[in-house]
Amino acid sequence: MSEDIYQRLRKGIGQHSAYFEATTTGVEIKFLRKLFTEEEAEMYLHLTENLETPQQIAERAKQDPEAVAATLKRMAKKGLLFPKRKGEMYYYVAAPFAHGILEHQVHRMDREMAEIYEEYIWAEKIPDAPPDPDAEIKLPLRTLPINAPVNVSRPIAPYENVKELIMSQDRIAVTDCF
Repeated sequence: MSEDIYQRLRKGIGQHSAYFEATTTGVEIKFLRKLFTEEEAEMYLHLTENLETPQQIAERAKQDPEAVAATLKRMAKKGLLFPKRKGEMYYYVAAPFAHGILEHQVHRMDREMAEIYEEYIWAEKIPDAPPDPDAEIKLPLRTLPINAPVNVSRPIAPYENVKELIMSQDRIAVTDCF
């Protein structure tokens, strides 16, 4: 049962994400096991792309609303979904993998989780092995302001060059300053 729930979870997350592909090694399942309990995996599968109350989700899941609310609250603390509070009412929506679940693991990320994720990132892309961790990697860093001035000494690329800049790189990283 547990392997099946994580396979279904991977497919469910993939429906809400730009990508979350299966690998031949199954490392993505290892990553999901690190993030979700079986109960949380099952609950995620009842989420949609629309904000819904715990009662609405419980009705669809055919589960007790109080138990569902507690599970959703725990999942929100773990960054496994997007919560929204309006007054005393809570709403929840499925989070995609990238720009959602993954980014919300920053405070929970430990060495094992980072290694599993790195294995997932390199799976299927480099047939031999991940790159040598001691190898020097030179990455060009640029600041691209979004709706706010940035006071830095590095050059800031104008908007017209952003697409060209991104397309010319082998890998990129996006961060925010919030």
